[in-house]
Amino acid sequence: MAVEVPPPKRRASGLRRVRDARDLRPRVEQPAGRRMDANGVYLSPIRQLTTNIVETYRICNPQFRYESTHNPRRVLTKPSKPMHNDGYDNEDYDYILYVNDWLGGDDGRKYLILDILGQGTFGQVVKCQNMQTHEVVAVKVVKNKPAYFNQSMMEVTILELLNNQCDPKDEHHILRLHDSFIHKNHLCLVFELLSSNLYELIKQNQFQGLSTQLVKVFTAQLLDALTVLKEARLIHCDLKPENILLKSLQSPQIKVIDFGSACHERQTVYTYIQSRFYRSPEVLLGIPYTAAIDMWSLGCIAVELFLGLPLFPGTSEYNQITRIVDMLGQPPQYMLDMGKQTSQFFDSFVDGYGQKKYKLKSIEQYSREHNTQEQPGKQYFKANTLHDIINQAPMPTFKSSRQAHEVDKEMNNRASFIDFCKGLLNMNPIERWSPQQARLHPFITGEKWTKPWTVGFSRIKPHRRTDLRGSPVVICTLFHLRAVVPTRSGHTAAWCRPNRRAHERTRMRRRTINIWPSIRHTQRRPKPHRKQRRMCTGIHILPRRLRSRAPLQPPRIRTVVRARLVARPSDRSSQRPRPNHPHIVIWLRRVLRDRSLLSILMSRSTEDLVAGSLHNLRLLLLRLPTHTILAHAPALTQSTP
Repeated sequence: MAVEVPPPKRRASGLRRVRDARDLRPRVEQPAGRRMDANGVYLSPIRQLTTNIVETYRICNPQFRYESTHNPRRVLTKPSKPMHNDGYDNEDYDYILYVNDWLGGDDGRKYLILDILGQGTFGQVVKCQNMQTHEVVAVKVVKNKPAYFNQSMMEVTILELLNNQCDPKDEHHILRLHDSFIHKNHLCLVFELLSSNLYELIKQNQFQGLSTQLVKVFTAQLLDALTVLKEARLIHCDLKPENILLKSLQSPQIKVIDFGSACHERQTVYTYIQSRFYRSPEVLLGIPYTAAIDMWSLGCIAVELFLGLPLFPGTSEYNQITRIVDMLGQPPQYMLDMGKQTSQFFDSFVDGYGQKKYKLKSIEQYSREHNTQEQPGKQYFKANTLHDIINQAPMPTFKSSRQAHEVDKEMNNRASFIDFCKGLLNMNPIERWSPQQARLHPFITGEKWTKPWTVGFSRIKPHRRTDLRGSPVVICTLFHLRAVVPTRSGHTAAWCRPNRRAHERTRMRRRTINIWPSIRHTQRRPKPHRKQRRMCTGIHILPRRLRSRAPLQPPRIRTVVRARLVARPSDRSSQRPRPNHPHIVIWLRRVLRDRSLLSILMSRSTEDLVAGSLHNLRLLLLRLPTHTILAHAPALTQSTP
C-alpha cells in the first residue's frame, strides 16, 4: 500500500528568510504597518510608538501639539512640601527647585534649571543654563534667612574684590563670580561650572592617596591662591578638600571655592570657624587668629592628599586637640595663657620653679567635667609622628629597570614633603610659614632636598605687588604688639588695646597718622608710669609723596624702626628692672633703593606680629642678618638721620 507523502509546508508570502544583512533592509515598497519618516527611512511599529510617538499622534491628529515644557517637573529639593514664602520655600527655608524651572528676573538674566549639584547648610547649588548666552553655569541659591543672606553678601563683596582687583586675568585659581541677583527673596550667586572636588578624587582612588608629584601640583596652586588672599588681607576660614574643585577631569588645574566664611584680617568676628579636621590650634584654643589658619588647613590637606586619609580626624574639639598634641606636642606657653578655651582642655599648675604650666586633661576628666561620653576615636595610622606616618605609606610601583633610582627619588621627595608639612603644621602661628615663604621650599620649587629647610627674611624674594591702594606696607604693625604687664607670679602678656585692664592702669597717648588718604591708623604709645617698664615703639611713616595711588617707585625715603624689648622680672622687690636682652635699635634709610630689602619688611603683616610674644618679636627682628643689611643697603649703617 502506497503511503502518500504530505507536501512541504510553504512559508507565508509576507515573511522572508534572513540570510545576510541585506535581508534586514526594508523593501522598496512600503510594507504593511510601516511608514516613512521625514528622512525617507521606514520606521518599525516599535519606533512609531516610542521615540516617534509625537509624530505618530500628529499623523493621527494634525492639531496635536506638544512642547517639552509640558513635561511633569521633577522636584530637586528635599523636603519638597511648601511651608514658607508664599509656598516657594520648604520647612528649612530652601527654595523648592524644579527641573526646567527658571531663576532670574525680567531683565534678561534668566537661568534654566537643569539639575542639582549639591545641598548644604547655606542652601543649594544647581546646574543651570544662561538662556541669553547658552553658557552652563552653577547657581548657588541661598536660604531665605537674614544670617545666610548677610554672609552671602559678604561673599559677593570678597569675590568681586578678588576677581576685579586681585586676579582680573583669572590666573590664581580663585573661583569666578559671574552674576548675582535676588529671586523670590533668595540671593542667587552665579559661578563658573567646575568638575569634582579633591575629596571625590581621593574617594575615586579608593582612599589610597596620590603621588608626591600630583600633591606638589595641587599644593603649588593652593599656595598661589593663598598668596593672593594674604596680600588682600583676607582669610578663607574654611579650606578643605571639598572646597577645592578641579576645572576638568582631564587636567590637574584646580580652583578654590566657597568664600562664604571668608573675612578680613581686621574683622575676625566669628570664633567657630573651619571644619574640625582642618581647624588650627589657635581657633581651638580661642585666641585671635590670622591668615595663618589657612596655612594650617593647607598642611592638613597636603598630608591627606598624599595618605588618602585625614591626618587629624577628630570626633570632637577635645579629641581634635588631643590628636594634635599627641603628634606635634603641646602649644606654646603664650597661646595657652591667652586662650579663652584653654581651661576646657588643659589643667594649669605651678611647677617647682614657680612657673605656670599646663597639662592636657585626660579623657575621663574631660567627660566627667562636661557630662559627656567622650570616645578615644579611631586611629588610622600605626605610627605617632608625621615623619613615620609619611615614610610608612605604601610605595608606588616602578619598572624593574629603574626601580633603585626611582625609589631613591621617591624617598627624597618624601623627605622634602615631610619638611614642607612641618613648616605648615607649626603649632605657633608666628613661626608658621606664610604662603610666600612656603612657595620657596624645595618641595614646591623642584630643587633637590638635602637638609631641613629654614625660613629667614633673607629668603623672601621681592614681590611685584604692593598694597591694594598702591602704597607699600611698612612696619607700622609694631604699634599693636603685646606689652609686658607685671603680676604676682611673674610677668604676663596683655594686648595693647585700650579696653584691657592692663592699659586702663597705664596712661596712653594716641596720635592719628595719615598713611594714605583713605585709611587712618591710630598709633598707641604706652607712657612709662612709675617703675613699670613697657615696650616703646616709634616708627616714621612714609613721606607724603609716597602716599598716592601711583605704582611703587624706588625714591629715597627714610624709615625708622626702634624697638626696645624690656621685661620686668618676677621679683617685685627689685629696685630696677633688668632687661632680658640689649636694646635693639635698627635704623633703616633709603629702603626703597633696593626692592629686595623692601620685600623683607613687607613679609610680615599686622596679625603675624600681633599674636606673638616679645621673645618671638626679638627673633623676628634678629632674623634679619647684618650681612644681608650691608649687602642690600649700605646706607643702613649710618647714624641717626
